[in-house]
Amino acid sequence: MNNLSNILISGCMILSIGCSTTSEDKQVKTVKKISPRQGEEVQRVCNINGWSNGERNSLIVHNSKRESYKLSLIGMCDAEWAFSKIAMSSHFGRDCITRGDKIATDANTSRGATCTVMKIHQWLPEKEKSENTDEKN
Repeated sequence: MNNLSNILISGCMILSIGCSTTSEDKQVKTVKKISPRQGEEVQRVCNINGWSNGERNSLIVHNSKRESYKLSLIGMCDAEWAFSKIAMSSHFGRDCITRGDKIATDANTSRGATCTVMKIHQWLPEKEKSENTDEKN
């Protein structure tokens, strides 16, 4: 009986050590995925007058001040198919988009598939260019 309890305690300790190292590995991988062009998180973007394709599950929007923002999306739409138009359904106002608002691309408007904006970050394309210049020098 004493041997059985020792085996169970040892097994629990091994499992707890294994679980703690797994979560640390996942945290390190998450940090590495963030682009150097991604800036601070913002609450909303207003006066949107253009967009471009971003990274996977994201869309880059541009406002009238020529500032860029990355919209992190989740849902059924495919941001890579945003060729000629996007549709935005906003709770804040006609010219602004916030977290929780819906976006549909021209490939998905007929099917009713939308994405939800999960996060909005400043997008700094200049930062990537300056880092590439520094590496060459």
